[in-house]
Amino acid sequence: MTRWVGWIGMCAALGGVAALLAAVSRTAFTMYDEGVYYYQAVLLTRGLVPYTDYFVPQPPGILLIGAGCEWIGSGIVGVRAFSWVCGLVLLFQTFRLTQRACEGTGTRHAAPFAVTLVAATAVFAYQSIHGATNTPAACLEVAASLLILGTNKRRFALAGFVIALATAVRLPSLIAAPGLLLLIGFADGRDGFWSRAAWFLGALGVGCAVIHLTCVVGLPGYFDNVVGFQSNRVRTDWSDRAGQIREFLSEPTAILGVPAALWFLCSGPPKLRGIAAHGLISAVCISVAGKTLSVMYYLPVLPLFAVCAAVAVVRLAEGVSRLFALVALAAVVLRVPAIVGVILVQLHPNDEHANCIAAVRNAPGDVMLVADGRIAVLAGKRLPANYNATDPNALHLLGREKFHEWFATVLPTVDMVVVTPPLVWWMSRGNVEQLLASGKPVFFDTDATRAEFDAYRP
Repeated sequence: MTRWVGWIGMCAALGGVAALLAAVSRTAFTMYDEGVYYYQAVLLTRGLVPYTDYFVPQPPGILLIGAGCEWIGSGIVGVRAFSWVCGLVLLFQTFRLTQRACEGTGTRHAAPFAVTLVAATAVFAYQSIHGATNTPAACLEVAASLLILGTNKRRFALAGFVIALATAVRLPSLIAAPGLLLLIGFADGRDGFWSRAAWFLGALGVGCAVIHLTCVVGLPGYFDNVVGFQSNRVRTDWSDRAGQIREFLSEPTAILGVPAALWFLCSGPPKLRGIAAHGLISAVCISVAGKTLSVMYYLPVLPLFAVCAAVAVVRLAEGVSRLFALVALAAVVLRVPAIVGVILVQLHPNDEHANCIAAVRNAPGDVMLVADGRIAVLAGKRLPANYNATDPNALHLLGREKFHEWFATVLPTVDMVVVTPPLVWWMSRGNVEQLLASGKPVFFDTDATRAEFDAYRP
């Protein structure tokens, strides 16, 4: 029973992942970061130098992915498709990670349960259809765990290089290092730990030095954009962080996986103890590190907790009651409304967004002020040649007054303004008055945004 229930659950989850493809080609602009990274990649293909000619808050990995898709003509759809493929890779990695954790333990059939739990999370579904940094970085972080649990003689050094590569996509991937060190210690024992840790940390240090020092030397402004900006932004308070943590803990993978990880940390086989320790310490580091926190940041630890949860479910099903095998199917059924909601939210505003793009495309002038660079690309327009125009939210994160001053400065240089929800949130009443007094044509991505803007008029 355990075997068949696990495979049925995994097939149902994979069917849901396949359904996510329906949202890949959408017109909707539902994730701010996606629009920022894509427009920055487009500028790279046009010959502009990132970090020097325009602001970029991330390492070059996501720009290279976006630029590659733009060069082959797939555009933003190609970037999203790349993330979707990374999502499939992450599920396969979860399957293999579970198999390696169960080697020699007598626990069978846990791998399909783990895949089911990861797939049945809103975080996974959302990230799998957006061209952002989290899914590719998560694949690399989980790849490092698989290497450590493998048999390759150079696996610890290779794992260090893989995490270094992950920092080229998303710098906070360094947060995985403490957890991976615990995985090295628990999985392979104390004997020889310092040697293994030295290989891992040495390769990580060398890889990071090669990647990021090359960028610092070759791209003036790289350090200030990637490190300086993150260091100077305003730190979010604990009330906001608590909301993100609660959202993560509401996922079935966390509900089942965190208690299972705590249990296996105390009385599990070596590999499973290592995975549990890695997941727990990484989740804590994600929660407290950095100036901000989003539930999306927990994506790399979902496979770790899914492994612990799946093994616990199978053990209970085989040792206590077969009814525990239904947990995976129950998790899928309970998460269906949330996953469907994720897909529908991406698809719902398509018509309004398509109409907005058509109106902007037909408007006179070439330069537009908008918080989402995708709109400019799709409408055949361009953003102002201003250093912060590709990511105006960066100014808001450093201080609201910085964005307000920038808005007043850049407004006279544009031919039109497209208002999306973030722009409404960032603008001051003075900015609204400046926009209305400028006489510039104003477009809205949806009627709801127009209503919100009208309510904000002085």
